[in-house]
Amino acid sequence: MTDTQTTSLARRLGPLDAAAIIVSNVIGAGILFTPPQVAASVPHPWLFLATWLAGGALAFAGAMAYAELAALRPHAGGEYVYLRAAYGPLAGFLTGWTSFVAGFTGAMAASAVVLVFYLDRFIPGVADATPFFVIPLPYVPLTFSRQTMVAIAAIVLMA
Repeated sequence: MTDTQTTSLARRLGPLDAAAIIVSNVIGAGILFTPPQVAASVPHPWLFLATWLAGGALAFAGAMAYAELAALRPHAGGEYVYLRAAYGPLAGFLTGWTSFVAGFTGAMAASAVVLVFYLDRFIPGVADATPFFVIPLPYVPLTFSRQTMVAIAAIVLMA
């Protein structure tokens, strides 16, 4: 390859693919796991529905903002590209690491825990949170139980 040649990612995602990604990110495990807690927190069924409608409107607004950014800067990298262009390379670098350390890993961990609760309906006892052992770290002790081991196994299996 010569210095004048450039490489780029193939554009294979279409509108249906993009819609599927947005729907899976917005709906995710939250819509399947949190309705009982939301319903218990609001006094009237119409407020419960209004809460979900407001959340849907915010998610739609966020999706439209990302669509506009993607149309403005059609490069692979998402938030990294947008923040790098707006605030410089340090902001892009930091958002990449934040996503890696907290954003994506937190979402995977939450989804794995939700999966364990649903799996418990088919395999009773899987979500047992009785600790096998605890590693006493300051502020956040690490507790290992059947629930955490199955969640970790789910992440490893999916990875």
